[in-house]
Amino acid sequence: MNKTTKVSIIIIVIIAICTLVVLALSNRNGVVFKSSKNEGYVIVGQHAMFSYHNNKFYNVPFGSKVMNELDWHEFTVLEDYKVKGNYLLHYDEKWYLFTKDKTAVNYENDNIIALTANYNMHYEYKEASEIVDNEYVNKVADEKGVLVENLTVNEEVHMDIDSDNKPETFYLISTALPVMPSDNKEYSIVFMVKDKKIYPIYDNLGKEMLNFSCKPKIEGFIDLNGNNNYEVILSCSTISPLEQRVIIYEMVSKKGKKQFEIKAFN
Repeated sequence: MNKTTKVSIIIIVIIAICTLVVLALSNRNGVVFKSSKNEGYVIVGQHAMFSYHNNKFYNVPFGSKVMNELDWHEFTVLEDYKVKGNYLLHYDEKWYLFTKDKTAVNYENDNIIALTANYNMHYEYKEASEIVDNEYVNKVADEKGVLVENLTVNEEVHMDIDSDNKPETFYLISTALPVMPSDNKEYSIVFMVKDKKIYPIYDNLGKEMLNFSCKPKIEGFIDLNGNNNYEVILSCSTISPLEQRVIIYEMVSKKGKKQFEIKAFN
């Protein structure tokens, strides 16, 4: 074997090793990521999946090519908003969990959260509590022309979404899906208060695009784009579980004004 042949073999071996390293790094958590840029996925419940790549948020339709590529890949799974573990996920009308050796894993609450990314994706869930001070609720209700009575949702959630060590307060009120029929107009409103300023997030007053009763719930906060600010994951429960809607909101700054903007919805 001459010197030129030896050099060629060494170069081929180095290229092969580099290729394997790149493939290993791009296949973190079992998902073949298509670029070195931030690319992540989040599953919310049984009927919503979202992705972040190319600096944009996307809804991932069920049955799409992207979803099929993610079939049998590893996600970090949360049940009841607590980490259950890392599992392979397979979809067949609902999500099924498996260990790496394809042993099925049971779970009781269908409202799972599952995450995977090629970067350090942060997710937080904060327990809701009953609204104590109605000052801001009454102000918003007056502006919207609705009554604060017979509420089916009356919650506040505290979360520091902009990493300034000062938690913001999120308010959720709704009269949707009452136990007993009511003559009152059904509505749902979600907003945030920071430094005594109100930031609207969501409202359904019968004129909204979803056009049906919808009980809101904050499913958590996620830094899906890796910018150290959290997006809000808001779900809307309806009479039919199949019609649950999930919306991702991000606080953005436009012309010096901060506001919430829809980034993706199923």
